[in-house]
Amino acid sequence: FQAAMHARERRQLGAHYTGERDALKLVRGLFLDELEAAFAEALTAGEAALRGFLAGLRRLRIFDPACGCGDFLVLVYRELRGLERRALVALGGSVGERVGLDQVFGIEIAAAAVEIAEAELRRVDAACGSESGAGPRLIVGDALEVEWSQLLAPGDDVVVLGNPPFVGKHYQTGRQKAQM
Repeated sequence: FQAAMHARERRQLGAHYTGERDALKLVRGLFLDELEAAFAEALTAGEAALRGFLAGLRRLRIFDPACGCGDFLVLVYRELRGLERRALVALGGSVGERVGLDQVFGIEIAAAAVEIAEAELRRVDAACGSESGAGPRLIVGDALEVEWSQLLAPGDDVVVLGNPPFVGKHYQTGRQKAQM
């Protein structure tokens, strides 16, 4: 999507792509490594611990306030579904509620990018064998002007992540400078 944008438009929006390798480094350090460790601990602790681990995955809410085409959201959703799958295999079957798209939240200023993000998240969901009908909560707007609590309530189960747009002081419009 960013490659199709005119360079000036991309600069004004601060739309810069973060590759999967770099995005994964960020989310691993932010919380995925801790989840991996919790999963390993639950594996050795037994069935009740695995069920508790799965319940914890279901409570997580992932929020990218400048989600672009959803690269970070897609990556994290895929990783959460992978952890869930490994825990379900260890339990020998399915257990209650599953990780779902209703746990994914984002704000993006470009409507076309929101459409791409939603389509890609639904594609990953289908590839994971879910297609629950619930969708991600993605809205078109400026994250500096949207009241985030209208999208999702604050809480300890919210993980805020992503790559915020960066325009650069000399390239900012008057409106962007006022937002700062």
